[in-house]
Amino acid sequence: MQVPGLDAVPDSVCLQKANDFPLDDVVVLSRQGSYELAVQRQVKRTLEIVSSRGPWRKTMGQCLASLESFGDEIDADRHRLGLTASGPTTGLEALRDLAASAAAQKSVADLLQELPRLGQSYHRVWKHLTQTVSALLAESDVNAPEQELVHRSAYRIARRLVVQIEPTEQISPRYPALCAALQERVLHADTGVDAAGVFRMVEELAQEWGPRGGAIDAAMLRNRLRARGVALRGDPPARSAVVVRQRVEQPGPETLTQAAQVQTLTSHTGRSARRM
Repeated sequence: MQVPGLDAVPDSVCLQKANDFPLDDVVVLSRQGSYELAVQRQVKRTLEIVSSRGPWRKTMGQCLASLESFGDEIDADRHRLGLTASGPTTGLEALRDLAASAAAQKSVADLLQELPRLGQSYHRVWKHLTQTVSALLAESDVNAPEQELVHRSAYRIARRLVVQIEPTEQISPRYPALCAALQERVLHADTGVDAAGVFRMVEELAQEWGPRGGAIDAAMLRNRLRARGVALRGDPPARSAVVVRQRVEQPGPETLTQAAQVQTLTSHTGRSARRM
């Protein structure tokens, strides 16, 4: 099951890993191929895209720190930067569309040529993005950053940005589809827990492990769900079933002894019958 921003099936989820990833709320990883693929995601209740706003400024600072730590991976599209918030919807939608436009351009020069064709909302988002990046870069240098560096840094962030708009006070529109996929592809037909129950268990695990900087891989999650009585597709058969099958398929010494006794008794009976 894929997650937004990751084009492969994830095998590990990290929570609150600020020592490893600047965007640390949720980090989803896939290590199954030749390269590590990752989506670092910051989750906000709301995120107003204004250069003077603290949450926006802090988030862009984390994006710049990600460029510093994972620049080559981000440029190669193996690491992506995620933002999740519930609103304001207009600004987040414009940021999401701007990110899609940036991803479609091969250079910042191409993006700057494309901007005049876009609407005012895109220009506003780009202005606040570049103003914020410029201010943050200036904090780390005695000299004001050159415009080329500001535009290039803003472009590198925008083209790898994955923006999700999720409602906070109601069920996400994706929830029914995720439940259906979980029921169809992951849960065993005989399990006594439905998809909604499993989601509640996963939420409880996130609340338990997240504040402690936990990292959850597929094996950990599978084992914890098994311990709570959830049967998953691909699980080995229950121990009792294995024992019964082994007894049927592989007779032990006692069974062999009984068979030998039967064979001896049969042979003895046959000899006795011939003598009569």
